[in-house]
Amino acid sequence: MRQRISVVSKNHDVLSEDLDIQDNSVVMRGNGQFIQRRWTIERNVTLPTSSLEATRITWKRAKNCQQNILEPTLINGLNVYVGNRTESNGPMLPNFKLVHADEFDEDMIYDKLPEVATILQKFDEGLADLDIQVEGATIKVDEYFQVETDSLVKVKIDEHLSKLEAGFFSVESEDNTEVTLNGVRCMWLENGTIDKCQQTMLFYQQAHIRRPIDSRTPLTLRQPVGLHPNVAIDLREHDNKTQCEFFSYITLPRELFVDKYQSSPVFLHGSQDLELPEYKLPADVWGSETMFRLQPGIENEIKLHSRYVRPVDGVAVNTASFDLLVFKACDSGSSSVRENPFYSKGLGFEAYFTEDTVFTHLNTTKIEVSIPAGNMNDYHFFQLTTVLCVVVSLVYLFAKFFKNT
Repeated sequence: MRQRISVVSKNHDVLSEDLDIQDNSVVMRGNGQFIQRRWTIERNVTLPTSSLEATRITWKRAKNCQQNILEPTLINGLNVYVGNRTESNGPMLPNFKLVHADEFDEDMIYDKLPEVATILQKFDEGLADLDIQVEGATIKVDEYFQVETDSLVKVKIDEHLSKLEAGFFSVESEDNTEVTLNGVRCMWLENGTIDKCQQTMLFYQQAHIRRPIDSRTPLTLRQPVGLHPNVAIDLREHDNKTQCEFFSYITLPRELFVDKYQSSPVFLHGSQDLELPEYKLPADVWGSETMFRLQPGIENEIKLHSRYVRPVDGVAVNTASFDLLVFKACDSGSSSVRENPFYSKGLGFEAYFTEDTVFTHLNTTKIEVSIPAGNMNDYHFFQLTTVLCVVVSLVYLFAKFFKNT
């Protein structure tokens, strides 16, 4: 098992002050640095690697206040993807999502990937995010977290590792084209001592460009909402560039759904039943994820539908919330995106785009929808009224029938 640790500080001045390089370890004082800790495991498999399914397991904390600049776009909660090849040498596309849960399930990951047990024993799901990618015989486990101020982090090789490499960088420059990192990179020998530390400068293209919400891309939930929420996405301020397209990516709870026959999404995974109320869905149904292609220059509308929720005694309203991401996907025509040492294109909506695609996030908004619950106190009234209407209708029809004959 190999490990690579990447540390990035936004503050260039304090990088050298925070590091203490010793004979067999590097001690770093916490100053809000972002960390990616990557383990690479080679599995012993007897089947040809081309016949093995690609799997991705991700975990993202719901309360992750600051985006790790090294971290890919992950969905909140625990998610498991399985992919299949569309062509012999084609991309891995998401086939279906096995699990989506709000709680971290360590046992489920153990069952699917017992090789990562040693790593998960030290993983704290409340402090870090996780991205596990399996393709062929290789497992890559990425952990993302931010170091607390004035805490101490000690980097050294342990008995489970055959190789350790660590890089400590500061952001020299950053724009929409590329990021420049400057710092020091250390490598360890098998006996646990540091072989060498050397000055290193890295240049890479960001795959995901995250900005503050673009005022030119407003999202509104049309009023009144009712049982069929409509979300308006205004792209009238955006031009239609030949190398770019606009999309919205949505993860929906089980109370809401998309009618794929009405809306024509790019893809729809998860719950697709159009009739069942929320409380009649199987317990393992979590909701759905979907992506829509948007047209620039106009106001786009996404039609959703809410399920009936369980009736209660009295008046009540259920609140269903979901995250909606609007982004622009552009073909960069450059291999620099693939050469980003911190980024691995994986299963999820990224799998529907080419390797050189750059994603610019225009608006990420959490939307809440109120769904009224039926009042059980009115049940007998409506039942009696319905029966009375049926009886009166039958009497009227029979009266008309016999009168005419």
